[in-house]
Amino acid sequence: MNKLDEIFKIADIHASRIEFALNELKPIFPIDEHKVENLSTEELLLTDMLVLRFAKLQDFIGRKLIDNLFAETREIIDELTMIDKLHKLERLGIIDSVATWDKMRDIRNYLPHEYPENPKKTADNLNSLVTLAPKLLKILQNIKDKSK
Repeated sequence: MNKLDEIFKIADIHASRIEFALNELKPIFPIDEHKVENLSTEELLLTDMLVLRFAKLQDFIGRKLIDNLFAETREIIDELTMIDKLHKLERLGIIDSVATWDKMRDIRNYLPHEYPENPKKTADNLNSLVTLAPKLLKILQNIKDKSK
């Protein structure tokens, strides 16, 4: 088993938890500020799992998978900044756009923190996360496909 396969095993754990949470939370989405303030314990736990695993997978792709993919495909990236790597991934069709990646990053940075004073913004970000999570999973699949 090569290093990339080992990394994919970890990424797949995050991905399967995202898929599970998305499936279980389907009935409450799209969510509004009233629902954010009145989540059941189960919905809250599933939402927390979704937010956590989304953040972990996006970080993991950014920190581990991208560089290992480029190493596996013998792409020279020694002098590239993260934004340059993202542009390269966009050209390769691995990510839709750098803007989508940045939106994922913004949501990833907002949601792990609790902002009870702004349930509308939390609801908007959760709705965006539910829209972006399948795109994040697609990025993982695209990286797997490219590494073959």
